[in-house]
Amino acid sequence: DLTQEVIKSFENCSNQRLKIIMQSAVRHLHAFASEVRLTEEEWFYLIDFLTRTGQKCDDVRQEFILLSDTTGFTSLVDLINHSKDWKPLIYCWRGGKRSGSMTHILRQIGWNAHILEGGYKAYRRNVVQAITELSPQFNYQVITGQTGSGKSKLLEALAAQGAQILDLENIANHKGSVLGNIPNSPQPTQKCFESQLLLALKNLNPEQIVFVEAESRKIGSLHVPDALLEKIRHSPCLKIEASLPARVEFLQRDYAYFLAAPEE
Repeated sequence: DLTQEVIKSFENCSNQRLKIIMQSAVRHLHAFASEVRLTEEEWFYLIDFLTRTGQKCDDVRQEFILLSDTTGFTSLVDLINHSKDWKPLIYCWRGGKRSGSMTHILRQIGWNAHILEGGYKAYRRNVVQAITELSPQFNYQVITGQTGSGKSKLLEALAAQGAQILDLENIANHKGSVLGNIPNSPQPTQKCFESQLLLALKNLNPEQIVFVEAESRKIGSLHVPDALLEKIRHSPCLKIEASLPARVEFLQRDYAYFLAAPEE
């Protein structure tokens, strides 16, 4: 039996949850194809449709979410995972018909759904504006020093002592240096980076000093917003002095994963 043979192929999957999902998906997909007597022409049309759907997706536009919405799959997953007191915030690019239709459906189900006014486009505009306005409001103490002098470790120590810090490299998921990429852990998108940065800024107290590490205009592939960079560059500095041997020893420890697997 073809279906059973395919289901058996997942028996050795180490992830038990993935094994259950894949075996169930195969079982139901095979049953669907048999029930409707799917033809080869229809199957290849479906593959082409999914391919073209994927080709229209980018960082802003995700057509598979729309496909999931129109088939009711999004609502079904929501029903499974949320109670009646769930209050979802729905958005599309401009806050128009797509989010309006989904909000209507969710309200009919019984959830108190709301639309993000102006959509994601308005949200992005507000994020950029808020970062520009908030960044200059804080008094920064900038930690400087050569690569390997332990600037990030000092930030961590200050935070552990209750000091207020802005850890840009942590938000950017990058160590800031030429070899700053973290293995198997990609950086966020620029938009996600800015959203997380705004959240960090909103949690800061303007009455207290904010310790921050000196950064260049880019952290890996991400750009530090101009307003923040400008304020940091005109703030007082605390320079860490470390000998070359000490810096080399620190870098060997901090970048041990590169020494262990340089090809990666």
